[in-house]
Amino acid sequence: WKMYIFEKCVSNERRDLPTEAYFCDYSGNIYAGHTTIRFGVVKNSDGQAVQTVAQVADTNTVDESENGGRNFRGLGLGPRRLIVANKYCLQKAHVPVSSGRIIDASARSPWERLVTQGVAETTEHKHSGEYRFKV
Repeated sequence: WKMYIFEKCVSNERRDLPTEAYFCDYSGNIYAGHTTIRFGVVKNSDGQAVQTVAQVADTNTVDESENGGRNFRGLGLGPRRLIVANKYCLQKAHVPVSSGRIIDASARSPWERLVTQGVAETTEHKHSGEYRFKV
């Protein structure tokens, strides 16, 4: 397995950070899945930046088995990408990755595996279903 990391840089509040980072898995030259992390800034009521956040914007692991293609789900690629993304975000922005409050059902599985492993947790907003890496 190989993982490639790409950064997308557009003007944002923190000029030292990319706007997004992409973590793409390949098996040989075959695309197996990706995770996109979006960086943002939380502002206070005065409009001042007070906190940087890194949230999963999109994640997908390829499953084309219905069409006779490959299925890369269930191999641990989603949790692996999240762990690498978290290390990247801690190094680059000094913040852990979170799922964000809007998370679709298929994206919950890797987070649940990380919670079971003890490296991630649900946030205080348990009703929202948000996850984040422990610090």
